[in-house]
Amino acid sequence: MSKAINGSSNKTKTTFLFGAGAAIPFNGPTTHDLTQIALKIGPNIRDEEKTITQYIFDKLLDAGFSEDEVNFETLIAVLEELYIFYANTHNNISSFYSVFLNGDKFKHKVVNPNHLEGTVRMLESGATTENEIQEIIKELVGKIIIEINAEIHQYAYHTKSSKLKLLSTNEEDKKGLIENFQKWIQSIKSESSIRIYTLNYDSIFKAIMQEVGINLFDGFNETDNLNKRGPDLYKIISDSEEDIHYNLHGSIYWRFTDIDDWEHEDNIPFIVKGYGPSLPEMRVFKGVEKGKPLLLSSIISGYQKVQRISIPPLREMHNAFEKDCMESNKLIIVGYSLGDDHINRIIQTAFFYNENLKIEIVDPSDLTNSTKSMDYKILREFDRFSNPSLPKNTDDDKVKLLCDDRIILHNKYLEDYLSCEIKMSVLSVKP
Repeated sequence: MSKAINGSSNKTKTTFLFGAGAAIPFNGPTTHDLTQIALKIGPNIRDEEKTITQYIFDKLLDAGFSEDEVNFETLIAVLEELYIFYANTHNNISSFYSVFLNGDKFKHKVVNPNHLEGTVRMLESGATTENEIQEIIKELVGKIIIEINAEIHQYAYHTKSSKLKLLSTNEEDKKGLIENFQKWIQSIKSESSIRIYTLNYDSIFKAIMQEVGINLFDGFNETDNLNKRGPDLYKIISDSEEDIHYNLHGSIYWRFTDIDDWEHEDNIPFIVKGYGPSLPEMRVFKGVEKGKPLLLSSIISGYQKVQRISIPPLREMHNAFEKDCMESNKLIIVGYSLGDDHINRIIQTAFFYNENLKIEIVDPSDLTNSTKSMDYKILREFDRFSNPSLPKNTDDDKVKLLCDDRIILHNKYLEDYLSCEIKMSVLSVKP
């Protein structure tokens, strides 16, 4: 194990990682909310009043998965795997699966003749090289993404000229939450660069901090020319002192534009930032793994995230996150349940190699009906990199120390955690 890599600045560095749970207090949708939306999206399977997504959900439960394990990302992941499976082996975007496996039973269930008229027209006209079931799956995934975007749009919409709706709220508890969040970030900024990474599809924390004069670079060039609002890749990978807000799983504000011929088998995806939420556009990308074509949208959902993050600027943002974790004194994780293996690997690597790194996790799962406590998840992911030990209690019955005291678990809601942090910050500056 080695010490953290030293940057050019003498400032300490604090890195933030926000998951879905961090957005919920700010009126963000829960994973359960988004899953319920996905389950209602058609078309229905053949001869039953049940959507394809509900059919997949039920089949997974029948196979032994728990409801906690099956959410909207699981549904998208299954659909994406099926899209690969049914890829036509005679066209340029092919799958190895279809050479060995037979999917006629599922195809019979899903290919409902009542919903094929538009697809048949596309196939007959040569407007698509995909087969009928691939077209159905692509259209279904697109509809799910559209509905997810619409749900996020309701609470997260803002532009240069239109403030985040939440910032104009008359609700005292929300006002207090926003003010405490701003004070918390400001108190840390006095001694550290602000490096915010979010797994959510919005930029509400960037908008909230902009209200108090803290501008967070989001990785994109700011210009009125939409086609030039692409990522500043050099700055993302080279500037580790800038105050930033990077969306590691994409954003409803991003969209693809044509940098190459999309009909070419080696097409090159190019992402730009729009002026507001973009209408999702499903595109097929040959991918980085042969035989595994990808359905692309501006948000990274499902389980094929590792393939998708090979696309700029996602690749560069993940590299920046890894570098920040290696250089940071503190990583603060809010509302992330350690559910993404590729993110966990970055944190684990930094935890092993950067002996200066302390991790604070804010998670109220023990206060809810969660089937697995955060204690268990932390020990599963990190205990192998320290001397095995049980969690230690502290004077605060909602705070525990784990993994040689290098991980602090705050079993609190974000609102309560912020209140405590603000009080401690005030006490620390008193003479």
